[in-house]
Amino acid sequence: MPEPDDGSCKSLATLKAWVVGELKVLEEKFKAIEAADKLLREQNKIHFEALNNEGKRITAMTEKTVSQDTWNGFMKQYEERQSQLQRMVDGSVSKEEFQSYKATTERALTLKAGQSQGVGTIGAIVLGLFVAMSALTTVFTFIITLFKH
Repeated sequence: MPEPDDGSCKSLATLKAWVVGELKVLEEKFKAIEAADKLLREQNKIHFEALNNEGKRITAMTEKTVSQDTWNGFMKQYEERQSQLQRMVDGSVSKEEFQSYKATTERALTLKAGQSQGVGTIGAIVLGLFVAMSALTTVFTFIITLFKH
């Protein structure tokens, strides 16, 4: 199709044909742009729906979790309480009471070993009762000491 400014347009009919041809080309371009725009809008819709679902998923997950600051605060309180309890336990039983309890336990273990090697049953029972009474006395002393603090 001849261009209107190249000097070959001799008549109005030729100019009209050129304009009609250009309009058809422009219409095709607009249709292609509209089709591309429609595809882009559909892709954006899918993308934004996925983002919305991801936002909902992340919101649901964060509702089930604890923030780092809250966790750190809890752990600090927990460690302070553990330290406080450890100081209470350390201060509640003297080393002498602990050594007595340890010696009683060792005697009980020795008796158990001796019993398996043939120590008399009555002797083992008497010693076991003695050990049990010593252990109970130590435990009661420990409990009384705890309540005094």
